[in-house]
Amino acid sequence: MNFNRIISLLIYLAYIVFAIKEKDLIIAIYPLPGLAFIWFPSLAKLFDQLSVGLSRRAAPMDPNTPSCVFVLIGWAILLLPAFVALVAYFANM
Repeated sequence: MNFNRIISLLIYLAYIVFAIKEKDLIIAIYPLPGLAFIWFPSLAKLFDQLSVGLSRRAAPMDPNTPSCVFVLIGWAILLLPAFVALVAYFANM
Protein backbone atom coordinates (compact mmCIF):
# COMPACT_ATOMS: atom_id res chain seq x y z
CA MET A 1 0.00 0.00 0.00
CA ASN A 2 1.25 3.43 -0.78
CA PHE A 3 1.32 6.48 1.44
CA ASN A 4 -1.85 8.05 -0.06
CA ARG A 5 -3.93 4.97 0.63
CA ILE A 6 -2.74 4.54 4.21
CA ILE A 7 -3.24 8.18 5.21
CA SER A 8 -6.60 8.44 3.44
CA LEU A 9 -7.83 5.34 5.24
CA LEU A 10 -6.75 6.78 8.60
CA ILE A 11 -8.54 10.05 7.85
CA TYR A 12 -11.67 8.16 6.82
CA LEU A 13 -11.55 6.14 10.04
CA ALA A 14 -11.44 9.44 11.94
CA TYR A 15 -14.56 10.50 10.01
CA ILE A 16 -16.25 7.22 10.99
CA VAL A 17 -15.44 7.75 14.69
CA PHE A 18 -16.72 11.32 14.52
CA ALA A 19 -19.88 10.21 12.68
CA ILE A 20 -20.61 7.60 15.33
CA LYS A 21 -20.02 10.14 18.09
CA GLU A 22 -22.31 12.71 16.43
CA LYS A 23 -24.81 10.07 15.21
CA ASP A 24 -24.71 11.56 11.72
CA LEU A 25 -24.38 9.15 8.80
CA ILE A 26 -23.72 11.84 6.18
CA ILE A 27 -20.33 12.61 7.75
CA ALA A 28 -19.27 9.04 7.00
CA ILE A 29 -20.81 8.83 3.52
CA TYR A 30 -19.67 12.13 1.98
CA PRO A 31 -15.91 11.34 1.82
CA LEU A 32 -16.44 7.96 0.09
CA PRO A 33 -16.07 9.33 -3.48
CA GLY A 34 -12.81 10.90 -2.38
CA LEU A 35 -11.59 7.52 -1.20
CA ALA A 36 -12.58 6.03 -4.55
CA PHE A 37 -10.53 8.63 -6.41
CA ILE A 38 -7.50 8.02 -4.18
CA TRP A 39 -7.68 4.22 -4.15
CA PHE A 40 -8.78 3.66 -7.74
CA PRO A 41 -7.76 6.64 -9.92
CA SER A 42 -8.38 4.63 -13.08
CA LEU A 43 -12.11 4.55 -12.22
CA ALA A 44 -12.32 8.23 -13.10
CA LYS A 45 -11.40 7.42 -16.68
CA LEU A 46 -14.07 4.71 -16.76
CA PHE A 47 -16.73 7.11 -15.49
CA ASP A 48 -15.59 9.63 -18.08
CA GLN A 49 -16.25 7.09 -20.83
CA LEU A 50 -19.72 6.43 -19.41
CA SER A 51 -20.64 10.10 -19.02
CA VAL A 52 -20.15 10.87 -22.71
CA GLY A 53 -23.02 8.54 -23.55
CA LEU A 54 -25.25 9.93 -20.81
CA SER A 55 -25.12 13.58 -21.82
CA ARG A 56 -24.22 14.83 -25.27
CA ARG A 57 -22.97 18.18 -23.97
CA ALA A 58 -20.24 16.80 -21.70
CA ALA A 59 -16.75 17.07 -23.11
CA PRO A 60 -14.61 14.01 -22.45
CA MET A 61 -11.49 14.35 -20.36
CA ASP A 62 -8.08 14.28 -21.93
CA PRO A 63 -7.10 10.60 -22.09
CA ASN A 64 -3.53 11.55 -21.18
CA THR A 65 -4.52 13.01 -17.81
CA PRO A 66 -2.15 11.53 -15.23
CA SER A 67 -3.62 9.59 -12.34
CA CYS A 68 -2.07 12.03 -9.84
CA VAL A 69 -4.72 14.57 -10.89
CA PHE A 70 -7.45 12.14 -9.84
CA VAL A 71 -5.68 11.47 -6.55
CA LEU A 72 -5.55 15.22 -5.94
CA ILE A 73 -9.29 15.49 -6.65
CA GLY A 74 -9.85 12.63 -4.20
CA TRP A 75 -7.89 14.42 -1.49
CA ALA A 76 -9.93 17.57 -2.04
CA ILE A 77 -13.19 15.63 -1.71
CA LEU A 78 -11.91 13.72 1.31
CA LEU A 79 -10.72 16.80 3.21
CA LEU A 80 -13.63 19.10 2.34
CA PRO A 81 -15.82 18.12 5.34
CA ALA A 82 -12.92 18.73 7.73
CA PHE A 83 -12.25 22.11 6.14
CA VAL A 84 -15.92 23.10 6.40
CA ALA A 85 -15.97 21.99 10.04
CA LEU A 86 -12.89 24.12 10.80
CA VAL A 87 -14.43 27.16 9.13
CA ALA A 88 -17.66 26.65 11.08
CA TYR A 89 -15.72 26.23 14.32
CA PHE A 90 -13.75 29.44 13.84
CA ALA A 91 -16.86 31.32 12.69
CA ASN A 92 -18.59 30.47 15.98
CA MET A 93 -15.70 31.52 18.21
